[in-house]
Amino acid sequence: MKQNKLLYLILGTLATTLLGTFGTANSTQPVQAKAKVQTTQIVKTKPTKYWVKPNVSNKAYAYTAKLGKKLFKLKTHQKVVFTSQYQRKIKVSGKYQTYRYVKGSSLKGWVKSSYLTKASSPTATTTTTTPTTTETTTSVTNSGSSSTTAPIKTPVKDPTKSYTPDQVVS
Repeated sequence: MKQNKLLYLILGTLATTLLGTFGTANSTQPVQAKAKVQTTQIVKTKPTKYWVKPNVSNKAYAYTAKLGKKLFKLKTHQKVVFTSQYQRKIKVSGKYQTYRYVKGSSLKGWVKSSYLTKASSPTATTTTTTPTTTETTTSVTNSGSSSTTAPIKTPVKDPTKSYTPDQVVS
């Protein structure tokens, strides 16, 4: 009787260790370590207006201060004019990158500066030269013998002026 109990005890522990070892070995998955982030001091700069560059990838996001959480996707907010007053360098995986704190239309967060382009001020665009127009004349004949000519003005983009994607020449 004691031998049977001892035999069952040994077989039970052997089965438990074998099942436990094989069960955990098959269920493990490789774990990727999160990138180590070191931040530097925040530097206050002159308030500047920025747009998101038109060729920004779908993987570009605005983040919290230590890049801990994605706040919003930049690709969907390309027509928003952001204002930036602060910048900081953040060391990610051994390389320093410049991030700017941007605010605009209830959106705010830290954005990599290479994703941004400076917005031209609206006062500068109104004081520059106006786009030239080309005139073409067409003759209109009525059923009678009189004919009139009316100039048609076609707007042409000024090559010295920079336009944003949402501006239309009028």
